[in-house]
Amino acid sequence: MLRVVIAKQDRTYAEALGLIVQQVLPESEIRTMVRGQEALGELKAQPADYLLLGLNFQDVDGMDLLLQISEHRLARRVLIVADIRDELVIPTLHTARVDAILDTGTEPLASIREALRMVRDGKVYVSPSLHAYLVERSPELQRIKLTPAELRILRLIGSGQDNQEAGFALGLSESTVQTHRRNIMHKLKVSTSAKLVREAVRLGYVHISYNVA
Repeated sequence: MLRVVIAKQDRTYAEALGLIVQQVLPESEIRTMVRGQEALGELKAQPADYLLLGLNFQDVDGMDLLLQISEHRLARRVLIVADIRDELVIPTLHTARVDAILDTGTEPLASIREALRMVRDGKVYVSPSLHAYLVERSPELQRIKLTPAELRILRLIGSGQDNQEAGFALGLSESTVQTHRRNIMHKLKVSTSAKLVREAVRLGYVHISYNVA
């Protein structure tokens, strides 16, 4: 009996995924979770054969959750099922071990059947919309190893927001943002905020547009 865990914030969507799993993997026990911490506790108690994971949860950062699951090998096969609009998640998807990435923003739910079949047969599935981002891996981004939270903060700080504004946008305290800022500066080996902004632009986290009056 295969053990399958589905972790998606939208319960209706999660249940729809469960029906598809039953079709492709009929001999499976399916557990559905809508909270990230609940899913993490379930996996720590008993790792899954298959994990279908969303990236948006109210109680935990989905990318941080993915890294914990990957680091502690809490699932034999991991399928990301999420609307991947933020290109900054790509470095994390590079470093975490995943077997399939289904971009629900560009593909219908039915595509999960093909993804499951391919993963079941030992193959990897990646949505066509993400091929351009995942084919090439940047050695520099791999070396820097910013966390998902640090990536988000770097983008906001690089676009000109101060600690208070970035904290408000991300639902974090100003002191937490300041701690992340110090860690980012240490990793990027910069000593001033101006240099931090320039580095964010150079690495492609921030795109500056010039308006002609």
